[in-house]
Amino acid sequence: MQKIAVLGAGISGLATAYYLKKSFPSSEIKIFESEKSAGGKISTRTEKEFLFEQGPRGVRPSGKGRHFLQFVREIGLWEKLVPSNKEAKIRYLFLDGKLEKLPTNPLEAITSKTTDGAIGAVLKDLKTPQKDNENESIREFIERRFGQKIADNLIDPVISGIYAGDISKLSASETIFFLTEPERDFGGVIKGLIKASKSKPDIEESFGEIEKSALVTFKGGMQTLVSKLVEILGENLSLGTKICSLKKNENKIEVTYGSEIFVADFVVSTIPAFVLNEILDGFDTKLNSLLEKIVYAPITVSSLGFEKNVNSLTGFGYLVPHKENQAILGGLWNDQIFDGISPKNKSSFTVMLGGACSENFDSISESEFTETALEATQKHLGFSEKPSVKFSKVWSKGIPQYNVGHKKIVEEIQTVLKDENLVISGNFIGGVSVIDCIKNAKLLAEKYKI
Repeated sequence: MQKIAVLGAGISGLATAYYLKKSFPSSEIKIFESEKSAGGKISTRTEKEFLFEQGPRGVRPSGKGRHFLQFVREIGLWEKLVPSNKEAKIRYLFLDGKLEKLPTNPLEAITSKTTDGAIGAVLKDLKTPQKDNENESIREFIERRFGQKIADNLIDPVISGIYAGDISKLSASETIFFLTEPERDFGGVIKGLIKASKSKPDIEESFGEIEKSALVTFKGGMQTLVSKLVEILGENLSLGTKICSLKKNENKIEVTYGSEIFVADFVVSTIPAFVLNEILDGFDTKLNSLLEKIVYAPITVSSLGFEKNVNSLTGFGYLVPHKENQAILGGLWNDQIFDGISPKNKSSFTVMLGGACSENFDSISESEFTETALEATQKHLGFSEKPSVKFSKVWSKGIPQYNVGHKKIVEEIQTVLKDENLVISGNFIGGVSVIDCIKNAKLLAEKYKI
């Protein structure tokens, strides 16, 4: 019998432990989590009937989302899935001081301010010769193939909504690979996307109508997913347990927590790079220097609940390009995304602030973030009512940044660990989304022979 330690009980750690338990049923698996609750960035909070997500609020079910749907069905949560409303497909950008609706059909695309320059951008891509994009930033890649306007008005806010990142630093090939790979494989983005649309998906199994939804969540919010995995892995979980050190001892690894030691044959770390860096003992010091290079962007998620409907617009929400010089990255209209998430005839908002381009983030208090979120929302949507619920969740090191050079750092980490019984996973390896974390957890369990 092997002893396996999994560090971290976020979605990466929980999914990894689930698949390891399935693949190696005779092994003793222990999951260590420093917080008193599992879930990591997945955090659902209910106040006065309002349900607020302080991390991921849903998962896109189409494309590689099939990995998520397959996982949900396997763990017995299929009946708990909630598809988004049709309104969730309507989205806005804050441009030139006001909200502009993104087009939902070709006719709207012709007249929409948000797609101004799109025809020229398409022609530019068709004329632009192929180039190695391995070391390009998102900005460099998009401006080269589509122009500055598309980079500033569309790509910048979208990437802020995913990574809270700076497109001048983020690696194009590591983040928008769905655009860089078509250029690499077919010579151009538009040409490549047309050809790639005919290729077979990773999972050919179809999951029906739910794949057509913009997003899916669960009854009770994303916390339902965590609760189910905690139920499955309960006997393996050790919550409120901070790891003091990981120490090599011949062909074992001693996991020290408090005054106790768990001697593991195999360790999978899904904790943040900066946390892992602090507990390594006896490993190649090069690993420490590599982990120190992993950058995280700060992000604050503010929640606002109103006892009446204060929003005259319909849709998912909006994003704000950096060039607009606003205090927020964007806002989501929770009451319009999923049924049952907010009370009827009341407004619920989630507002994102901070990001890699923010200044003096650590000097701003939680209450200040909340007030900034409220003021921006009132100004952008044109109302003055006060919320009955307001609070913020501050993540000072929230989202790992896949900056130019990140791929090389990860490859060097894997080289250093080639002959070690320590594997590093998590959202700074292989993608930040819930889908990526689940998919990578399954691949890890299939790859390693413990």
